[in-house]
Amino acid sequence: MLTALVCLTASPSRAALVSYDVEASLSSLSLSGTFLGQPISQQSPGSLTDFWDGTITGDLVGSTLTFSGGSAVIALGNPHAPFVPAGSGVENYGGQVVAYGAIAASRDLSFDFTAGSITHGVGPGGASTVTMLTGRSDYFVPPSTSSSSLSIGDFSQNNSASLVSISQSLGVETLTLPMMFTFSTDSGVIQTLTGTLVATRSVPEPTTAMLGAAGLGLLSMRRRRSPIEPHRG
Repeated sequence: MLTALVCLTASPSRAALVSYDVEASLSSLSLSGTFLGQPISQQSPGSLTDFWDGTITGDLVGSTLTFSGGSAVIALGNPHAPFVPAGSGVENYGGQVVAYGAIAASRDLSFDFTAGSITHGVGPGGASTVTMLTGRSDYFVPPSTSSSSLSIGDFSQNNSASLVSISQSLGVETLTLPMMFTFSTDSGVIQTLTGTLVATRSVPEPTTAMLGAAGLGLLSMRRRRSPIEPHRG
């Protein structure tokens, strides 16, 4: 009977489409980079760090999450805004390049995980693809007397060397995903977003699921072993 219970409660890993909710209060990405070789610095304290929300979706097999699109990770409004130059939309990052007197503000940023995979206990290390869904950069560079806008739409690899974590506790599965991905444009701007996304989803308690499977198995075996009652008439 013990062997039968073990067989009933142990099942092979199967791909399951899962969706995690990004915990905005725990998920922040900081922007760094250069413009024509000169560093981008903050417009004001905190203007180059923002919090992110949204969902992360993929196929989970064991401790490996494989991406094929469907995620939407969205930058929230930066509490240190407004930034210059002025523009419409959700304000995410405000930077400047002192050497050139240039200023820029990134707005309405969001991205998806469109390919690759991540595994618990292993750094992303370029194994997953990040694709920008929306976003633009409003900028001003002297001697121009007016600002311009550049759409942000490109793909990159998540090259963080920090370790991914997928863990469960009290019916909640937590994905901790370190991020470091870089985007460049023809205008000479190179931008890197670095930080950590923390996302969660509800899962059945392992003990409860095992007990339920064991109970069904015992009931099934009891029914199969019960002798047929003789007909009484």
